[in-house]
Amino acid sequence: MTILKQKRHMELSEIKRMIINLLLVLKECHSRHIIHRDIKPQNIIVDTNMRPKLIDFGLAILTNECNESSIFKRCGTMGYMAPEVINSEKYNKPYSAKCDIFSLGIICHLLLLGSNPLKGKSYESTRALNQ
Repeated sequence: MTILKQKRHMELSEIKRMIINLLLVLKECHSRHIIHRDIKPQNIIVDTNMRPKLIDFGLAILTNECNESSIFKRCGTMGYMAPEVINSEKYNKPYSAKCDIFSLGIICHLLLLGSNPLKGKSYESTRALNQ
């Protein structure tokens, strides 16, 4: 079940544990030079002990130390994409695994406050991020 479909109140200690576990998952992915690029609530499931699992690596890429800052295609889900991903093609600028950390920050905001701070539904509606 995804983290938002639980339909139950989560204690702050549970949210803290979930965020820490998600950071550990990303640390492992990034240590193996994997950038997920589509971290969103639908791609995080929890087991019966509320341990999060990152799923759907369909947009993930495998990098290496030489090309970690390569220019990759813009991809992901609006409302969870880092500004450098949104701008990557337009300004021909690279992005790295740090884009996953931005997406996880949006998830943290969602878990703690119940809303997404970014309301963009298209690339153009996120123009404020592009500045």
